[in-house]
Amino acid sequence: MKQLLCLILLCIALCSFSLASANTQTIQCPEQSFTVETDAGYSWTFDRSNGVTIYTEHSGSIPYVLVFRSEDWLVDVADYVHEQYTPRIQKQYGSDLVSYVEYEDYTIGGRKMQAAALYTYKLQGYLIDMLRVYDVQDRHTVVFTAKYIQGRGDKTLKALEQAVTSYRPDSEADPLTSSSGSDLISLPTEKPALPAATQAPARSSSDYLFNSNGVTVEVLNIAPSLSKNYVATLRINVHITNNSGKKVYFDLENATINGVEVKGVGAYNLEHGTDADNFFMLKPETDEAIRAACNSKEANFNLVLKDNTTYKPIDSLPITLSLASVPSFTPYPTEASAATPKPTAKPTAKPTTKPASKPSGSNRSSSSGNRSFYGISSMSFSDRMWASWDKKPGDMLNIRFEVLAKTRQVKSFVLYLYAVDDWGDWLYSEPYVWTTRRQIARGVTANSDYVLIADRSKIKYIYCGIKHVTFTEGPDEEVSDDDIEYFRWELR
Repeated sequence: MKQLLCLILLCIALCSFSLASANTQTIQCPEQSFTVETDAGYSWTFDRSNGVTIYTEHSGSIPYVLVFRSEDWLVDVADYVHEQYTPRIQKQYGSDLVSYVEYEDYTIGGRKMQAAALYTYKLQGYLIDMLRVYDVQDRHTVVFTAKYIQGRGDKTLKALEQAVTSYRPDSEADPLTSSSGSDLISLPTEKPALPAATQAPARSSSDYLFNSNGVTVEVLNIAPSLSKNYVATLRINVHITNNSGKKVYFDLENATINGVEVKGVGAYNLEHGTDADNFFMLKPETDEAIRAACNSKEANFNLVLKDNTTYKPIDSLPITLSLASVPSFTPYPTEASAATPKPTAKPTAKPTTKPASKPSGSNRSSSSGNRSFYGISSMSFSDRMWASWDKKPGDMLNIRFEVLAKTRQVKSFVLYLYAVDDWGDWLYSEPYVWTTRRQIARGVTANSDYVLIADRSKIKYIYCGIKHVTFTEGPDEEVSDDDIEYFRWELR
């Protein structure tokens, strides 16, 4: 009797297992080397830009779950979300972004993630929730995203949890091709009303710095440029929309700071249909103007909209800007006063010197093969030649570099790094290759992403050079491995 009962229970268990297996499907993604599981009834697609998309209702539209495995290894994911991704979402959705919440600690399916963020925005009369959770595995960052209509996300959140808990790196997956869907909505029969608290007020002309002839200018923020190329220059970051039907540009005429004359630099070549971030500049050209800019209180100028073909004015508006939010500063900060994480150092050499070409082993000496190189002309390390670093557990070094976009607006750039010990020997047979994807306007300095390097205790020198730069307009620039211009920083 006991044997019969055991057989019955075993059959029930096997049937339950078979039923569970029949209700799930395994998605293999060889391009990004992972597998995930999801409900057997859900459709899915793959796109190299987004990864795997799992549709919980209709293919090609919201709601869905995205799983993306990035080659980037984010050292501090919470900082990345706060400093890079959230500002990107704010720019992308503008006034349609209703709210967002960032989490440094987030648990889903019993797994603790490195960071998460929940964004709510308006789309086609609905409130859309976008939940992104980040996990770092095997020197890769995995991003899981769920998009759904607010209040209707149960199935999609369950699919997100299933993707997180079932995710496995897998380099031996079967071939897979297809394309992902767009940001559309699987529309229910009746639209849910937006809560009154989240209704955005109608946009009025007072919200804009300029609103005329189909052209609007909205001020995002005002900040000083500390680059020696733009001494004490104030940069007015703006968002410009041009629906005038023609190509236009802006001039800043009769510009002053605290009543002292400065040069006004406007925005140019604004095609019809433009809807993008841009900037104006107030550039001091005398000692008196520099002093006024370093302790700025108020700026005045005529903002003149002109036809880009005839160069004739279309409209103009006298502008008075309060600069109370811009702190007092010195045009050339000293090392002690610069807001740079510690420890930090200036370079100990002025290289146009190159490390020995492509070390083949850890014992290759750094004393050979010094020569001059030109590198990339449109971008360089900043005038201050600044690097900042800190120690991480596990004998790791975390380092980043200050770079300058010289002549064109940068979209992304690739750095090559070598490390050398006290004896001048290379610690690694190949360079660290690190990509920073960040928009940097012409003439502006910015920091690269942090690079996490092993064997910190053995490193005496770090060599870093710029290999490749992608610009927002115009051709990319790249130099051969033998022509990279390297610079050196001494860590101890």
